[in-house]
Amino acid sequence: NKIVESVVALIENQAAAQTVSIKLQLSENLPQAEVDNEQIKQVLLNLAINSLQATANSGELVFRSFEDGVFCVIEIEDSGGGIDEKILPKIFDPFFTTKEKGVGLGLSIAYKISKQHNGNLSVRCLPGKTVFSLQLPRIIEKISS
Repeated sequence: NKIVESVVALIENQAAAQTVSIKLQLSENLPQAEVDNEQIKQVLLNLAINSLQATANSGELVFRSFEDGVFCVIEIEDSGGGIDEKILPKIFDPFFTTKEKGVGLGLSIAYKISKQHNGNLSVRCLPGKTVFSLQLPRIIEKISS
């Protein structure tokens, strides 16, 4: 949650300039995940910037965190209209971009970082929305006998 909050602090001025509202739906008492804070911050910042770029004025970004089995999950949902089904399978490929000035490395690097943390990065499209989901394995406490 602290990493999510630090990313929100970095993008809130840009969001305000675009009149995009930011909502936080962060679960309390999440278990810990063993992560490199700066790398996960880079992943979330990349996802947040992409979401902002896809979201029109008066849109919304929702940051969500929760526990799902052995994972801590962070989701970023935007109201940017979704991703074309034809390109969805390619978005994590290196050098794939739909942006005029994009290089196409942001999502592929984010995906690689998630895998280096034994986690996963996925995307799903809902009507008028895109949700990126970062799953990171939580630390499971060993019970001593």
